[in-house]
Amino acid sequence: MENDDVFEETLLNPSDRKIDPGCIVDSLVVVSDCRTLRPRKYSETLSQNDITKKIRAVVRQAHRSADDEIFLEQHESLVKLIESRRSSYDKLKERAKEVLDDPLILDVKVAQLTNILRASKHAIIYTGAGISTSADIPAYRGIGGVWTQLNAGHNVVMNRSLAHATPTFTHMAITALVKQGMVKYVVSQNCDGLHVRSGIPPANLSEIHGNMFAENCSQCSRNFYRVFDVTEETGLRRHFTKRFCDQCKGKLKDTIVHFGELSHPRWPHNWEQAESQAEKSDLILCLGSSLKVFRSYKKLWLTDRKKCLRPKLCIINIQWTPKDSQACLKINGRTDEVMENVMKHLNIEVKPYVGDLDPIFQLAVPTAQLGKYRSQCIPIPATFKSKFPEIDEAVYKEPKLENTALETSSAVNPPSTSYISDETCSVSEEDPASSLASPVLQIREGSERDLTSPSSVNIPAWFGKGRKRTKTKRGGGKRRRKAS
Repeated sequence: MENDDVFEETLLNPSDRKIDPGCIVDSLVVVSDCRTLRPRKYSETLSQNDITKKIRAVVRQAHRSADDEIFLEQHESLVKLIESRRSSYDKLKERAKEVLDDPLILDVKVAQLTNILRASKHAIIYTGAGISTSADIPAYRGIGGVWTQLNAGHNVVMNRSLAHATPTFTHMAITALVKQGMVKYVVSQNCDGLHVRSGIPPANLSEIHGNMFAENCSQCSRNFYRVFDVTEETGLRRHFTKRFCDQCKGKLKDTIVHFGELSHPRWPHNWEQAESQAEKSDLILCLGSSLKVFRSYKKLWLTDRKKCLRPKLCIINIQWTPKDSQACLKINGRTDEVMENVMKHLNIEVKPYVGDLDPIFQLAVPTAQLGKYRSQCIPIPATFKSKFPEIDEAVYKEPKLENTALETSSAVNPPSTSYISDETCSVSEEDPASSLASPVLQIREGSERDLTSPSSVNIPAWFGKGRKRTKTKRGGGKRRRKAS
């Protein structure tokens, strides 16, 4: 039969002729070769990035299919890495939140802090940018902080000069505690000079990152306080203020410690006094600091001692700090509110700040070498205008609605000093959409800094605390180059 001939011929020469699938030959169903019926399907090759994205999408799903489970099993090591990173990011976001204690809990903690202060014989205070936020100086980290906005790629705008900021209630309360003898020493990482202006004697103060109103001679080491911002012409590794010493004609330099620079043991940083006071202390009170930079200064925490021999640690901050687990008391609150309650419990009167009695006018030395002005100085009262005749009234008159944008640059490393380790300070990664701007900060897309306008408010170079990071190709690979 015809079908028999076809079948026999096919068996003899299977590669010469093919039979249609399902062809019946003497009641036998001839099945085609599997490659002909079901050609092999090669899965699409996925790159590492595609696999990572797919794993992230699958991990986020509440219900997973059997194929998803098989896919995750095939990339078990990568899944563990992604889940670990996700957990770290969630923890970072949780720590970046600003938390305030319940009023009842706050009262209990304030009473505890009052008792600790009374029992202390040698208390010292470490302060950060958080104590100056009520003086219209934004903090660096946290919601609306300078670094948070710069990290998100925004330009930060300020509505007033830093020289017009005045000491807050916390500054004045610290001064009252120092004068009462309850606090022996203050170590600050702020550069705004408000501790000096609040009345703390320079002998009881270490400004470890410098003071925007202080400059010293590089030859004779004379120190000068000024009533204006001395950092207008300075920057990273450029500390010459374009002024010269009246005595030896040496170059005057600012005292600001930028990131990547070495700190100095001399005035106004006063490292030797800070370390000696830390050695004597039995209580460290931290106010308004995230401690992400402070923690790098090992000698201020006496880490070489046993834990039972270290001074007590109390922290007042609205965010998590890396020292929370070591603190005997952590108060989640704003420093002005907490210190106001503490001073009431201690029955210590806090005198308000009076501009005419600002100690900076007594400490400052007049100079005719003002240099190139682009910003304002401290408003000088009538009683001191004769002492500073070189200051023109138009210079320190505060503008009303002027804005200046900070350049988009961020910093993530603490200052490299001879007293600290090269520990990296991480910046909070927050969702830019959820960040609320500070009252004195505005976010403006595409804005540029105008240094030519005489009426614009100049922002000191140290306030950005950072350097632009650019990518350069060297030897075929991408390497990061730091530029000032």
